[in-house]
Amino acid sequence: MTYKIRFLGTRRGCDLTGRQVVNAEGKTVRTTHSYSPEIGAVLAENQGTTGSYTLQGDELYVRAKVISSRRNETSHVVDEYEAAWVQPVVAT
Repeated sequence: MTYKIRFLGTRRGCDLTGRQVVNAEGKTVRTTHSYSPEIGAVLAENQGTTGSYTLQGDELYVRAKVISSRRNETSHVVDEYEAAWVQPVVAT
């Protein structure tokens, strides 16, 4: 089994506005919003069981997601792999 560690975060200045989503008939879908792809963007990625990320100073937060090469057989999402999330580091 192999692992990769993905560091995700959002940088200052990113558009944090949520926008309503509409369906094919043009009606608002009340249960969801659309957000900028800069929110939760991949900031860095390492292969293996250890990784590190150096804060650049403009991040609102950074968190790591460890992803294995083993498929998650219990997931309802197609082609999802077993993963673990680390609590975010909030920049001040």
